[in-house]
Amino acid sequence: MHCAQPDRSTKLIQPTAVTVPRVAVLLQQIQKMPVRRLAQTIKLKPEYVEEYIKIHAAVWPSVLERIAKCNIHDYSIFYDEKSGILFASFKYTGDNYEADMQQMKDDPETLRWWEVTDKMQESQDGGKSSKEGQWWRELKEVFYVQ
Repeated sequence: MHCAQPDRSTKLIQPTAVTVPRVAVLLQQIQKMPVRRLAQTIKLKPEYVEEYIKIHAAVWPSVLERIAKCNIHDYSIFYDEKSGILFASFKYTGDNYEADMQQMKDDPETLRWWEVTDKMQESQDGGKSSKEGQWWRELKEVFYVQ
């Protein structure tokens, strides 16, 4: 029985930065950046509980993309049925939080999303809307263990 010899004229591609998928490169960059953990709260109006939960089961892809572009990761929103409070928790991995949040406020699709969700919420700090003033209340971290 004769076995075919491998074609030795084909060169193996050596891994380089050019051949690594962009996602892997971004992941490496994120892992090197300092992580800032943030938590926020806001009141959810009782008449909107079901609708709020429903729309968050299918967040618009453009909004999810903007969140990622603004260096926000590991984002969760919890609902406390007793108090009617929404609790958001996320990690920020960028180097200019204020600039990234301004980019979010300037994004037309995010603004449309906020027009839908703002009517469902009530700021605990007297804010008028997500794009004007302090809407969600930022919380101080008092303990963390990894």
